[in-house]
Amino acid sequence: MKISISSLSVAYGLTPEALRYYEEKGLLTPERANGKGYRQFTLNDVQLLGFIKSYQRQGFSL
Repeated sequence: MKISISSLSVAYGLTPEALRYYEEKGLLTPERANGKGYRQFTLNDVQLLGFIKSYQRQGFSL
């Protein structure tokens, strides 16, 4: 399963910029699509984002 940055941002109520920030910090590692540079998040990234958001709700910071 691969998901685009726009779909993932809508699903989690985040901005695409927030997802790019998580990638910049090394928290998420999306694949790049066929040389076009589009980010494609895997199921692992989606699960990891769920953990990140869960920890943030509990008061932890990045």
